[in-house]
Amino acid sequence: MRSMRAAISVYSCIRYRRLKVESEGSASSPLDSSPILDMSTMFFYQLRQAVLKAERLILEKLGFNTFVELPHKFLLNYLNVLGLAKNRELAQTAWNYMNDSMRTVACVRFQPEVIATAAIFRAASALNISMHETPTPWWTLFDTCLEDIEHVCWLLTRLYDHPTPKYVQVAKAEIWTNPTLKELVELVTNRQTIEKRAMSSEESTARAQQTNGGSRWSQQQPLARDYYGSKGR
Repeated sequence: MRSMRAAISVYSCIRYRRLKVESEGSASSPLDSSPILDMSTMFFYQLRQAVLKAERLILEKLGFNTFVELPHKFLLNYLNVLGLAKNRELAQTAWNYMNDSMRTVACVRFQPEVIATAAIFRAASALNISMHETPTPWWTLFDTCLEDIEHVCWLLTRLYDHPTPKYVQVAKAEIWTNPTLKELVELVTNRQTIEKRAMSSEESTARAQQTNGGSRWSQQQPLARDYYGSKGR
């Protein structure tokens, strides 16, 4: 599990290279250097807050239940039960379908046994491998029904038929969400904005202390010279 700082740094690097390609019109080499993201900039802070907000929204929709049992171990066991473990092409195809199912909502709507069975079902259909369905369908051995299997297969078909995703601007067009190449470099490397904010905060605190006659600690505690002077008298 990568840290948020690493994820934001990778995003900044990818965004920089894409903007460089758009501005210069030539593909950048993987060896080309990109500006190092300064963690003290307002750019990093705003991206971090956006990620935290998105994470809270996802957790709320999931009911804060983040435990998902993966179906991979079930797939291998089921292939052994069916006597198909030696068919490497079937096993690999089913494994690929099962990995693709993680890009759908199947993992939060169906049990892992159903997903593993559906992966075998779809792989056997794609490779034209006959599976015995009489007198008892093979999937009943794993406590699954045909309706759930077909639903998972439909989710996979919908995933493969889905068009290439496109970027849609839904947030307010601010400089940190849609910067130019030059602005991105300045945002990533310039601390001026956040340093100004920190300085203004310190100045306001100092003014407040002067207005109130100093801090509460300075009002209550005697100076060291007064203390030792009174002890010496």
